[in-house]
Amino acid sequence: MANYLVSYDLVGPKRDYDKITKHMLTYTPRMKPLESVWIVGSNKTAGEVRDDVKKHVDPNDMVLVIEVRDLSWGTSNIAKVVTDVMKSVLQPKN
Repeated sequence: MANYLVSYDLVGPKRDYDKITKHMLTYTPRMKPLESVWIVGSNKTAGEVRDDVKKHVDPNDMVLVIEVRDLSWGTSNIAKVVTDVMKSVLQPKN
């Protein structure tokens, strides 16, 4: 399973955050460190995750999907529950 950072900007016309949130909740594991940023696990490729996310946003909304591996990361003012999951899921792969 790969881990992906998924980020999006909903520019409209609807900006349906509930719809995209419901979709993002289908991934396991998942965490939401920032307003429009998720880190999710999936057996799909980055392109497949992007295509799945695009089904839940407007055609002109922006979506970014990046595979996260061999990590070095730091946070500031991120909820402990999120960083605890990050520590357990996002360990460097040797």
